[in-house]
Amino acid sequence: MKNLLKKMAILSIAMMVFGCSKDGATGATGATGATGNANVLGTTDFTILPTDWQSSGNLKYVSIANNGINQSIVNSGVVMVYQKSSTGAYIALPFSYQGVDTTFSFGLNYIQISVSAYNGSAVSISANTIIRAVVISASNKMANPNVNWNNYEEVKDVFKLKD
Repeated sequence: MKNLLKKMAILSIAMMVFGCSKDGATGATGATGATGNANVLGTTDFTILPTDWQSSGNLKYVSIANNGINQSIVNSGVVMVYQKSSTGAYIALPFSYQGVDTTFSFGLNYIQISVSAYNGSAVSISANTIIRAVVISASNKMANPNVNWNNYEEVKDVFKLKD
């Protein structure tokens, strides 16, 4: 029995040493996102029409498909959503303005934007809402601990996102 174990150990070591090749074929290159960084996905603007919003009581919400949000992002990545203001600047969600809260949540392949009034009354949305989502891997999140995620221009600069 000892002899058999020795032979199996020697065979295993030989397979590890001689079974690996240093000159293998190069694997396929991974896809790079439109932003130039495969670990950060900067999306183009999503325009939400007033008719796109659903209602649940006094809450308005809309779901947007985003295939960049995979299970790894859900588990440990970052999804930031910014809303374009009337001045053209992007404001990080969640935010409150004139008695209305705008928030977001996300899950596998989607982002949900929600709007509700402080006082519980129904919210009326009569103009288009433009949002931008930035999906960031956990490794990029950890490699950039000093990023102010609420500042779109800083996030854009750090990750070289294109508008």
